[in-house]
Amino acid sequence: EGGGMLRYTYWSIPGDTKNAAWTLETHAYARAALHISRVAIHAGASAGLDTNLVHIADLAMSKTATGFGMNLESGIEVAATPALALGVGFDYHPATDTIIDGAPQSIEYYSLTAGATMRL
Repeated sequence: EGGGMLRYTYWSIPGDTKNAAWTLETHAYARAALHISRVAIHAGASAGLDTNLVHIADLAMSKTATGFGMNLESGIEVAATPALALGVGFDYHPATDTIIDGAPQSIEYYSLTAGATMRL
């Protein structure tokens, strides 16, 4: 399967309540799956534009940057009904984008996902 993905992630450093940041990913994605009865094991990738905003309260400063972003994913879904599947997955966002223009740092993270997929 393939399509478009729009994901907004709000994040901060643990214990730091004054400063915050978010990442907006606008990507195209592709996913391949192996279906065995009601189970689907999948792997995929996405690539596109990442927009990052960082707010530093002590400096009263907010900065944005855009850059190339990508994700690698895998997971498993089980069809509960013909129209509804429950699943868990893993997502890796490698450090390909820039957190602030002119700075060498980028965002890298791992995430676990859980949820439901509705099939139309």
